[in-house]
Amino acid sequence: MPIPSRQDQASPWRPSTSSRPVASFMTALSTRSYQPAPFRLEPSSRSLEAFRRAGALVEHEPPMAGVLILPPEPSPEQPPRLQSRNALDARFRVWRERSLPRAAYQLQPNFWTAHGLSRASHLAPNERRMVKRGEPQLTGMAYTARSLYLVQVAGAGTYQHIAKLMHVRSLVRDDPDYSGHQGRRVSLILLADRVPAAIADFARRHRIRVITTTAN
Repeated sequence: MPIPSRQDQASPWRPSTSSRPVASFMTALSTRSYQPAPFRLEPSSRSLEAFRRAGALVEHEPPMAGVLILPPEPSPEQPPRLQSRNALDARFRVWRERSLPRAAYQLQPNFWTAHGLSRASHLAPNERRMVKRGEPQLTGMAYTARSLYLVQVAGAGTYQHIAKLMHVRSLVRDDPDYSGHQGRRVSLILLADRVPAAIADFARRHRIRVITTTAN
């Protein structure tokens, strides 16, 4: 029997040229000394160039252990989808300081619905507060000795904002957390950058005051 060479001992399996390649492959797998070569991630220059063209960031250091791909940053020209809550709160404060400088106010008030109040009736006070965070909410609420102002701040006024104000007006009367406001005259205000004429007319017909910072 011929003695196998050193190259044969290091790599016991090589592609067979016989008519039974499958049998040769299974024989090599059953050999205990067979060890597959370790897998290495080596992206080609074409893939790296494709990542650069797509705007992704590719970083690697030799010896290369992997590829880190970060999504491209949004364009500064793209407007944000939603205004931040802090910005809306700041606009409410500015309105309150200019229109009602002596009025007390509350940011992001929630209002109990009948279902939510019954669901939280047996809970502890801290748990009730957590549950109430999921109830309808406005941007702010200001009040004086005789009046209560419910304010919704938005970038562009919509029918949804009008519906929310109308809904909250029906809830505040029965909310036990605001029992101290009983007897005050309730005023609804939509404060927005712009409101289409049709929506503004709809709001006024339902006794909702519309305040815009730009002309329609």
